[in-house]
Parts: sequence; C-alpha cells; structure tokens
Amino acid sequence: MSLFQNRWLRFPGNRQRQQYLTTVLHWLYTVTMSTQIEPFYQTLGSKIQQTREKRKMTQAQLGMSLNPPSTRASIANIENGKQRVLAHTLAQLADALGVKIQTLVPTSNRPAQVANPKDVELELKRKLNLAGPQLEKLAASLSATNSGRRS
Repeated sequence: MSLFQNRWLRFPGNRQRQQYLTTVLHWLYTVTMSTQIEPFYQTLGSKIQQTREKRKMTQAQLGMSLNPPSTRASIANIENGKQRVLAHTLAQLADALGVKIQTLVPTSNRPAQVANPKDVELELKRKLNLAGPQLEKLAASLSATNSGRRS
C-alpha cells in the first residue's frame, strides 16, 4: 500500500498531493541536513558546554540570560553542534559565561598558507590570459603590495 492509498491521505486533486509531497520532502531534507554536525559548531558547542559547567550553570539558566531568552533545548542543540549560533547570540553567550568570545571560538589547526609568487604568476596568466609584459607588470605590482604588508 503506497503512501497515497491510505484513506487519510487521499486528496481531491493532484495539486494538493503535489503540495503535500513537496512539504514532506522539504521536511525530510531539513531533518537530514540538520543531523549533519559541522566540526566548527561541534567544537564551539563543546567549549560552551565546558565553560557553562565550570560556572555551575544549567542550560536553562544560560538560555534565560540571553536576549531574547532561549530554551534549554536550544542551548542543548548549540552545545551538541546541531544549531548554528548567530554572532550577537555568541556575544551574549560569552558575556553570560564571563569569558571573551575568543575563548569560545575554535581556532584553526591549519597554518596559514603563503602563495608562491611563481604559482600566482602562472595562475594569473592562465585565468586572465595576459601577455608577457602585462603579466610581469601585474606580478610586480602584487609583489610590491605584498612586501609592503609584511613590514
């Protein structure tokens, strides 16, 4: 028996079926996508939870300290990395926990990559289709700009 053969799911026209199916598919997509935890938010949530527990606060207390207040479930979702955090909420969380935002935000473990000037020149040549003199002039300009930033 298919989903639409049930009596309670019978609709008078195809348009209603299509709307219902679209709604169900949207809901399934939302549920599926919300279960994927991004590493940044997982680490952020873990740091929030550790800091909250050190302060001997409950999730409900932390949620009530926000403006507008958040539910205990919302704080639990943030701590589990299942809910993204808006910038102003992150600032409020840090304030409520008595820490700087930098304490909560995960740092990248990857070192900053510095581009090799020769690679940049080749990429510019390929992407911009520049001839020799134009390419040399642009590369020199970029080198001058880059060396000015280092000092």
